[in-house]
Amino acid sequence: PTVRSVRRVIPEMREGSPLAASRTSAPTAADIAARTASRRINFAKIAEPMQAPNLLALQTESFDWLR
Repeated sequence: PTVRSVRRVIPEMREGSPLAASRTSAPTAADIAARTASRRINFAKIAEPMQAPNLLALQTESFDWLR
């Protein structure tokens, strides 16, 4: 429908009137940081780092097993 036909159907709708309710306010950077910080895992609290496995030895053992 054209703009004129819509205006006839809904006469109380004026040009420039909002079609949807406006938002109250955008979230602040502090609000966003507070929400994302609660979902993050903090690995800094681990006191002792785990020892990395010897991947080369694991691979050669696995290869020897396949022979």
